[in-house]
Amino acid sequence: MRPDVSQDVFRLQNTRVTANVEPSNTAARSHGSITMDNDAYGRYRGEVQICKRDLGADHRVNVIGRVIEEDIPLLSLLKPGQTIKLIIE
Repeated sequence: MRPDVSQDVFRLQNTRVTANVEPSNTAARSHGSITMDNDAYGRYRGEVQICKRDLGADHRVNVIGRVIEEDIPLLSLLKPGQTIKLIIE
């Protein structure tokens, strides 16, 4: 996780890319959604976040996954700079 704090999302460190990230599934983002900024977000393209709260749809942000329901309460324990591991199920 990045050490700087955002009120809306946990931002993962070193996830920005230079390759194209086409807009896809730019739906509303619920608490626990895992997202990736797409080409429309410019220099933030590829940045991955986990939503701390419900957020509306944004054409610049792709929803790429979700924290499993039983792990949602653990999000309140995360701290800036902490290491996390995302597992695909």
